[in-house]
Amino acid sequence: MTMAAGSMCEVPDEGNEQGMTHTSDPSQQEYSLRDFASDDGVNLRKGEQETIEEVQKRNLSEKLEHKHYSSDFNSYAEVPKMSVRGRDRVEDYLLLQADTASLVGLTRFLVLGSNAGRVVNMGEQGSDVGGIAFELRCTIVFSIVVRWIICFFKKPMKLFGLLLEFFLNANGDNLSCSIRNLLTGRIPERGSKNCLSAVGYLDTRVHLHKFCNNSAPEEKEKPGVLEDLVMMDICVMASKIVYENADVVKSIIDEDWKMHFVNLYNFWNEYRKETSTQAFIMCNKRKDADLILISFRGAKTFDASDLCMGFDYSWCHVPGMGKVHVGFLEALGLGTRDEISSILSSLQGPNPNLVEDKKVAYYTLRNVLRDLLAEHPKAMFVVTGHGVGGALAALFPALLLFNEEEDLIKRWSAVYTFGQPRIGDEQLQMFMQPYAKKYFRVVYSHDIMPLLPYDDGVFLYKHIGVCLHYNSFFIGKIMNKEPSWSNFSSWNIVSQLVNSIWELIRGFLMGRICGREYQETRLMIMCRILGLIEPCLSAHMPTNYINCARLGCRV
Repeated sequence: MTMAAGSMCEVPDEGNEQGMTHTSDPSQQEYSLRDFASDDGVNLRKGEQETIEEVQKRNLSEKLEHKHYSSDFNSYAEVPKMSVRGRDRVEDYLLLQADTASLVGLTRFLVLGSNAGRVVNMGEQGSDVGGIAFELRCTIVFSIVVRWIICFFKKPMKLFGLLLEFFLNANGDNLSCSIRNLLTGRIPERGSKNCLSAVGYLDTRVHLHKFCNNSAPEEKEKPGVLEDLVMMDICVMASKIVYENADVVKSIIDEDWKMHFVNLYNFWNEYRKETSTQAFIMCNKRKDADLILISFRGAKTFDASDLCMGFDYSWCHVPGMGKVHVGFLEALGLGTRDEISSILSSLQGPNPNLVEDKKVAYYTLRNVLRDLLAEHPKAMFVVTGHGVGGALAALFPALLLFNEEEDLIKRWSAVYTFGQPRIGDEQLQMFMQPYAKKYFRVVYSHDIMPLLPYDDGVFLYKHIGVCLHYNSFFIGKIMNKEPSWSNFSSWNIVSQLVNSIWELIRGFLMGRICGREYQETRLMIMCRILGLIEPCLSAHMPTNYINCARLGCRV
């Protein structure tokens, strides 16, 4: 692809040793994603600090569980893989049963450790419910109560979302025009290329940034810099537009980006008994493509079941891989918690009992990817997603590796995620450690989603790879672990409130300071106002991540 660097707002560096340069000239950057993924790791301060790989090795080796894998990081590859072939049941799992638990049952579980109210369902290796630590019981109760609250508003949320999108599509956020269009019937047909989701109105940008267009000859001579800028911008935009319907996505990719839209899919979720996982595939060219991109949609804004997934801490142990979030396995079409053994059987092959129109995400995308890579022999593939979509993007190549899809893994270039929750435990982290440098995990400011599910010694969920964290000034740092804002200390509460006030002020000024394309919509400003009550809400919005890619560190 040909690209050009465009001007960006300069943001002063904080001067921290791990701070990343923010100039308008890509050649002045001290670190880039290419450095981030180099064979030798990244020196946070060359010659003075440990590489990220060394930090991960040291931290992980301190906490390894010997019963699962070797404590010697360098000998990890020699640890024999426990195949699921021939196994017909999962022996180690923890399922939080919000559907069957009652208030009385939760109280007894919390105080007495009694599971008479069917609060949790555990495998044979953890059948002693009475032995669950009080801290763990508190976290389980919190998870279930939050999901109850969300589900209580399920129907009102859905109705509000439909009315809001109907109103916005009548004529954006102009009330008088909306009323006139409602009276005259000038409303885009639902599912057409003129009908957008609420996310589409939160941030109306669909164009790739101007450094993605034709570059000047002198810029082409700077190896790697522009390619890194382009890839991050394409991925963050793909993570945003995947919230739209197929006609909108196709129109943007084919007509605006001048690339090739392959297909958009709505995949079956056996646990939810509906098509709830959306993803699309595109190539950068119709013929002789060198990039194939898969983008997973995150949680729909007003879908209670999607929102609950981030607060569902249920997991099952996949032998040889580790403990994996059950909700994300279900979203990829790999079994259901209602029949826990179906997860292992689904890893061995697609469920033959599903009818043809109930396509599942993992196997459908794997097969399409095989065909596209055969059609484009020079192409590499990238997976991306925002929020829950980022979790599915992170898990997809891990499952390819688990299933020994060597031909596909050789053509896997990277995973770019934005505000991604954790997907598994430390064993899964170690399982993917040889490929950790392919994970580019972007986290913005006080976004709470990357902190879920917890890794506080109770559930021990972990991220794969290191974190590229941006603060509200779009200053980025490479971190081994993102800052935690999930506790309720007075300092964190005050810090989040001050940051939310600043983001609201910044929302009114962005257009004047950084250019018209950065002017925030009225709907986004409303989210900023709501962020004064719940700071983590507005921090997770795609707008922030697009601005990180374009205004932040020139990676």
